[in-house]
Amino acid sequence: MKGKLLIADEPLTHLDINHQIEIMNLLKKLNENNLTVIIVIHDLNLALKYSNKSILLRHGGIVKFADTKDVITEEMIKEHFFIDSKILNYEKNFYKLPSKLN
Repeated sequence: MKGKLLIADEPLTHLDINHQIEIMNLLKKLNENNLTVIIVIHDLNLALKYSNKSILLRHGGIVKFADTKDVITEEMIKEHFFIDSKILNYEKNFYKLPSKLN
């Protein structure tokens, strides 16, 4: 599959969590087999768990493009989503816990 690209725009919409994880595992396996996968996703937990790189967009422009752990941070969540949060890493599962709305 060298040189191939898959773009998926919100493939998890309206799916139960078990099916979301099934799709993400499939996309990860495809990526591990040399398929470049670009996915639009709003679930920060799944993005932290499955993606290598992330792009944060705001008003159609790129705010940051880097390793996912450097894009989805407590500081970035506060600055761009206006909530205080705590990101916990438990056995490679990430949880974004909002503490309050600004």
